Amino acid sequence: MTDDLERLLTPTDVESDSAMPPALLAATTGLISRRRWHVPMIATTAAMAIFAAGLAVGWFAKPTPEPIIVFLPAPVEPPLPPAEPKPEPEAELTAGKLEVKAELSDDPSEVADLYRRAGDKYLNDERAPDEAARCYARYLRTTGPKGLAIDKSDSWLLMELKILERRREIRHANVLP
Repeated sequence: MTDDLERLLTPTDVESDSAMPPALLAATTGLISRRRWHVPMIATTAAMAIFAAGLAVGWFAKPTPEPIIVFLPAPVEPPLPPAEPKPEPEAELTAGKLEVKAELSDDPSEVADLYRRAGDKYLNDERAPDEAARCYARYLRTTGPKGLAIDKSDSWLLMELKILERRREIRHANVLP
Protein backbone atom coordinates (compact mmCIF):
# COMPACT_ATOMS: atom_id res chain seq x y z
CA MET A 1 0.00 0.00 0.00
CA THR A 2 1.40 3.10 -1.08
CA ASP A 3 -0.06 6.21 0.01
CA ASP A 4 0.21 9.64 -1.45
CA LEU A 5 0.97 10.83 1.99
CA GLU A 6 4.02 8.64 2.19
CA ARG A 7 5.91 10.97 0.02
CA LEU A 8 5.09 13.81 2.39
CA LEU A 9 6.17 11.89 5.45
CA THR A 10 9.55 10.87 4.18
CA PRO A 11 12.44 13.28 4.71
CA THR A 12 13.86 14.98 1.72
CA ASP A 13 17.32 16.26 1.27
CA VAL A 14 17.64 19.77 2.61
CA GLU A 15 20.18 22.05 1.14
CA SER A 16 22.76 23.24 3.63
CA ASP A 17 23.41 26.84 4.59
CA SER A 18 26.56 26.82 2.63
CA ALA A 19 24.52 26.52 -0.51
CA MET A 20 22.86 29.86 0.22
CA PRO A 21 24.45 32.91 -1.32
CA PRO A 22 26.54 34.82 1.27
CA ALA A 23 24.74 38.18 0.72
CA LEU A 24 21.36 36.58 1.35
CA LEU A 25 22.71 34.79 4.42
CA ALA A 26 24.09 38.05 5.89
CA ALA A 27 20.86 39.99 5.23
CA THR A 28 18.58 37.39 6.79
CA THR A 29 20.83 36.73 9.79
CA GLY A 30 21.06 40.49 10.58
CA LEU A 31 17.31 40.91 10.10
CA ILE A 32 16.54 38.05 12.49
CA SER A 33 18.90 39.35 15.20
CA ARG A 34 17.59 42.92 14.84
CA ARG A 35 13.99 41.75 15.14
CA ARG A 36 14.88 39.84 18.29
CA TRP A 37 15.97 43.12 20.01
CA HIS A 38 13.94 45.74 18.19
CA VAL A 39 10.49 44.40 18.82
CA PRO A 40 10.78 44.35 22.65
CA MET A 41 12.54 47.72 22.63
CA ILE A 42 9.82 49.28 20.51
CA ALA A 43 7.16 47.82 22.81
CA THR A 44 8.97 49.05 25.94
CA THR A 45 9.47 52.52 24.44
CA ALA A 46 5.81 52.69 23.47
CA ALA A 47 4.76 51.68 26.98
CA MET A 48 7.03 54.31 28.52
CA ALA A 49 5.69 56.99 26.16
CA ILE A 50 2.11 56.08 27.06
CA PHE A 51 2.97 56.19 30.78
CA ALA A 52 4.68 59.60 30.41
CA ALA A 53 1.72 60.93 28.44
CA GLY A 54 -0.63 59.73 31.22
CA LEU A 55 1.49 61.47 33.84
CA ALA A 56 1.55 64.70 31.83
CA VAL A 57 -2.20 64.63 31.31
CA GLY A 58 -2.76 63.91 35.00
CA TRP A 59 -0.41 66.72 36.05
CA PHE A 60 -1.89 69.38 33.82
CA ALA A 61 -5.50 68.29 34.24
CA LYS A 62 -5.43 68.21 38.05
CA PRO A 63 -7.95 70.48 39.68
CA THR A 64 -6.52 73.55 41.38
CA PRO A 65 -8.43 74.60 44.45
CA GLU A 66 -9.91 78.04 44.31
CA PRO A 67 -8.59 80.30 47.07
CA ILE A 68 -11.20 80.98 49.71
CA ILE A 69 -11.29 84.60 50.74
CA VAL A 70 -13.04 85.29 54.00
CA PHE A 71 -13.48 88.83 55.20
CA LEU A 72 -13.54 89.05 58.98
CA PRO A 73 -14.68 92.24 60.60
CA ALA A 74 -11.90 93.72 62.67
CA PRO A 75 -12.97 94.55 66.20
CA VAL A 76 -12.83 98.27 66.72
CA GLU A 77 -11.99 99.29 70.23
CA PRO A 78 -12.94 102.75 71.33
CA PRO A 79 -9.95 104.90 72.15
CA LEU A 80 -9.16 104.98 75.82
CA PRO A 81 -8.80 108.31 77.56
CA PRO A 82 -5.22 109.19 78.30
CA ALA A 83 -4.15 107.48 81.48
CA GLU A 84 -2.68 109.41 84.32
CA PRO A 85 1.00 108.76 84.81
CA LYS A 86 1.35 105.88 87.22
CA PRO A 87 3.63 106.30 90.18
CA GLU A 88 6.83 104.42 89.90
CA PRO A 89 6.50 100.87 91.30
CA GLU A 90 8.20 100.38 94.64
CA ALA A 91 10.42 97.57 93.34
CA GLU A 92 11.94 99.83 90.70
CA LEU A 93 12.74 102.71 93.05
CA THR A 94 16.41 103.24 93.63
CA ALA A 95 17.88 103.77 97.06
CA GLY A 96 18.26 107.50 96.44
CA LYS A 97 14.61 107.83 95.37
CA LEU A 98 13.47 105.93 98.45
CA GLU A 99 15.51 108.27 100.64
CA VAL A 100 14.02 111.36 98.99
CA LYS A 101 10.54 109.88 99.32
CA ALA A 102 11.18 109.29 103.04
CA GLU A 103 12.30 112.91 103.49
CA LEU A 104 9.11 114.17 101.82
CA SER A 105 6.73 111.89 103.67
CA ASP A 106 4.70 113.04 106.69
CA ASP A 107 3.78 109.64 108.16
CA PRO A 108 6.45 108.56 110.72
CA SER A 109 5.89 104.83 110.21
CA GLU A 110 6.19 105.24 106.44
CA VAL A 111 9.31 107.36 106.89
CA ALA A 112 10.94 104.66 109.02
CA ASP A 113 10.06 101.95 106.51
CA LEU A 114 11.37 103.98 103.56
CA TYR A 115 14.66 104.75 105.33
CA ARG A 116 15.15 101.10 106.18
CA ARG A 117 14.43 99.98 102.57
CA ALA A 118 16.76 102.69 101.24
CA GLY A 119 19.50 101.46 103.60
CA ASP A 120 18.97 97.85 102.44
CA LYS A 121 19.19 98.91 98.79
CA TYR A 122 22.32 100.97 99.42
CA LEU A 123 23.95 98.04 101.18
CA ASN A 124 22.84 95.14 98.96
CA ASP A 125 22.35 96.64 95.49
CA GLU A 126 24.73 99.56 95.34
CA ARG A 127 27.38 98.31 97.80
CA ALA A 128 27.56 101.68 99.55
CA PRO A 129 27.80 101.02 103.32
CA ASP A 130 28.29 104.74 104.22
CA GLU A 131 24.95 105.72 102.64
CA ALA A 132 23.32 102.62 104.13
CA ALA A 133 24.58 103.60 107.62
CA ARG A 134 23.15 107.13 107.16
CA CYS A 135 19.72 105.70 106.20
CA TYR A 136 19.79 103.13 109.01
CA ALA A 137 20.64 105.85 111.57
CA ARG A 138 17.67 107.93 110.39
CA TYR A 139 15.54 104.78 110.59
CA LEU A 140 16.59 104.25 114.24
CA ARG A 141 15.91 107.92 115.07
CA THR A 142 12.36 107.74 113.64
CA THR A 143 11.43 104.41 115.26
CA GLY A 144 12.75 105.23 118.70
CA PRO A 145 13.36 102.52 121.34
CA LYS A 146 10.97 100.02 119.71
CA GLY A 147 13.20 99.88 116.60
CA LEU A 148 16.20 98.66 118.60
CA ALA A 149 14.95 95.06 118.76
CA ILE A 150 17.08 92.83 116.54
CA ASP A 151 15.10 91.02 113.87
CA LYS A 152 16.03 88.11 111.54
CA SER A 153 15.53 90.31 108.50
CA ASP A 154 18.02 92.94 109.69
CA SER A 155 21.22 93.34 107.73
CA TRP A 156 24.57 93.01 109.48
CA LEU A 157 25.09 96.77 109.41
CA LEU A 158 21.67 97.51 110.90
CA MET A 159 22.30 94.95 113.66
CA GLU A 160 25.63 96.64 114.48
CA LEU A 161 24.01 100.06 114.58
CA LYS A 162 21.23 98.75 116.86
CA ILE A 163 23.81 97.25 119.24
CA LEU A 164 25.81 100.51 119.29
CA GLU A 165 22.64 102.52 119.94
CA ARG A 166 21.69 100.21 122.85
CA ARG A 167 25.16 100.60 124.38
CA ARG A 168 24.96 104.39 124.02
CA GLU A 169 21.57 104.42 125.74
CA ILE A 170 22.88 102.21 128.55
CA ARG A 171 25.91 104.47 129.05
CA HIS A 172 23.73 107.52 128.94
CA ALA A 173 21.34 105.99 131.49
CA ASN A 174 24.22 105.12 133.86
CA VAL A 175 25.72 108.61 133.76
CA LEU A 176 22.52 110.43 134.61
CA PRO A 177 21.07 110.04 138.11
